[in-house]
Amino acid sequence: MSRMPAMSRTDTRSAPDDGRTDDRDRSQQVEAALDVGALPTVDLEQLQQLADLQQRYDRKFVVGIALLPRLLEALGPVRVLEVDGRRSTAYTSIYFDTPDLRTYRDHLQRRRRRFKLRTRHYGDPAAAMLEVKCKGLRGQTIKHRIEHPGPTPSELGDEAERFIAGVLEREYNQELPGELAPIAESRFERITLVDVEAHERVTIDLGLQVSANGRAVQLGKGHAVVETKSPSRAGNAARSFMEFGLRPDRVSKYCVGIAASHDDVRGNPWMPVLRRLDADYAS
Repeated sequence: MSRMPAMSRTDTRSAPDDGRTDDRDRSQQVEAALDVGALPTVDLEQLQQLADLQQRYDRKFVVGIALLPRLLEALGPVRVLEVDGRRSTAYTSIYFDTPDLRTYRDHLQRRRRRFKLRTRHYGDPAAAMLEVKCKGLRGQTIKHRIEHPGPTPSELGDEAERFIAGVLEREYNQELPGELAPIAESRFERITLVDVEAHERVTIDLGLQVSANGRAVQLGKGHAVVETKSPSRAGNAARSFMEFGLRPDRVSKYCVGIAASHDDVRGNPWMPVLRRLDADYAS
């Protein structure tokens, strides 16, 4: 596969705070446009009680930022997650794969028994979580999550590998796929909305940047990745978005990042999304 044609290269190495300041500015602008300051709030504990959703159905949409206020109106009554007085949160995820990109290729081929491995933290690497996302029956997402045993978010260690091996054995009767290494890192700002009655979540991810294969790829300066997460296959939020005129997109932050940053890896399923996101490359 050839990397996306006619994309501009932008050197972001001198950007303040690795570009996170720009992302926070963008998220604050979106917060203001969505008027999330007027929404009732939930904290993390309430979020887990109302819509933990470790087993769920996901739908993802690539949405122009200018369209977000109208999209919020289509949702109806929601609350917004607030942490430490902020209504958006910086996320950093590190994805693990084999040297030959086994988990990426399984997603490319849409294998039924596919999974993703990542650590994730929200500004404090010492408080990282370890997550194994499996694909269940009828497209259900099943997420297994523990506090990352360390030693760092970019290292797994024996305890983490035992946890992953146990999950794969229970879900798929599979062993670890082989040597696992950190392959890609994603960063973005997230606004989380909660529909209390439907026990659903909607996440709005802004300023997505993926670093892989020695390249930093800035994705979606004018777009957000919006995801609905519901306990039922026909969730209220996804239905509202489709009635609004949107259609779900095939989006995976890990897979899109790999497709954009590798010249020699096929990534056809994610080309339409990459074209809409209009990626900027920074070597």
